[in-house]
Amino acid sequence: MGRKIQEVRQSTLKQMAQFEESDFLSWHHSPNKNWKIGLTGFLNDRDVMAVLSGPNVCIELKRLEQPQEAAIIDEGYSAISDWLSNGNLCGRVLFFGPHGELVHLREISANIGNLFHDLSSGLVFVTTCIAPSEDSCVVMCFEIKSGTLLWKVPVREPAAFLFPDSQKRAVYVCEQGSKSKSEYFLEIGYEGGKVLEEQDPRLIHPKSGYDFMEVAFEKNKTGNFVEAKDLAEKALTMGVSEYCKGQLFRLLGEIAERNGLFHEALRNYELALDANPKIGLVRRIKTLRSKSANN
Repeated sequence: MGRKIQEVRQSTLKQMAQFEESDFLSWHHSPNKNWKIGLTGFLNDRDVMAVLSGPNVCIELKRLEQPQEAAIIDEGYSAISDWLSNGNLCGRVLFFGPHGELVHLREISANIGNLFHDLSSGLVFVTTCIAPSEDSCVVMCFEIKSGTLLWKVPVREPAAFLFPDSQKRAVYVCEQGSKSKSEYFLEIGYEGGKVLEEQDPRLIHPKSGYDFMEVAFEKNKTGNFVEAKDLAEKALTMGVSEYCKGQLFRLLGEIAERNGLFHEALRNYELALDANPKIGLVRRIKTLRSKSANN
């Protein structure tokens, strides 16, 4: 048995002699440093895209086109994100076993943004950009050992940063892009991909009442009327221009009217008209005054 192991080790060393550390664009190590994956392009006229190296193992990983990032755990199981150069699919994630065998292949109909990992938990997180078949970007969580998709959570923009926390069993996503024009921080639990908390820096560190005002209108648009009301009141407290006061009082009036609070709606509409006489609420105010008189 000892002689057989020695032969395998010599064979592995011979295979590794074909490669130089500098030939690879990146190396990805397991936590115990016993395993690693090297990603490269064309090497010495050979299409070597990825190499798995571990105890008595040195294997060229096949079926890859343009590998981008990789993660590998102590048992030798790994995940590699891969871009496709043609076809309808934009990307995929391939999961390999400790002998280089393909365990699972996950095709993704969107451009893959980044691959992040929590090796202690055996998880990888893949972010995507918007694809024609998708309404939003997503963050996906996979189990490295099996390639199982555990959950998929839509996000507003391509996730610029993602921070897994194995102790809290949660991943933190920072979104930023042209649509939101601001950063959003999401806390997503490992179990089921439930969004535990959403934070908006405009509310954490508001520079003026306009930060509250902007988010108030966003919340109102998405149907979060309680939050919209609270934020609009905070914006008025911090101070905004007379024109913006008119817009905020009008928003408060609309929320009150939607809830059947006609006296409160009338009061806010009147304050909106005082702040901005051109706001166009004269007819609405007359209607509400008539209702109030009849009641």
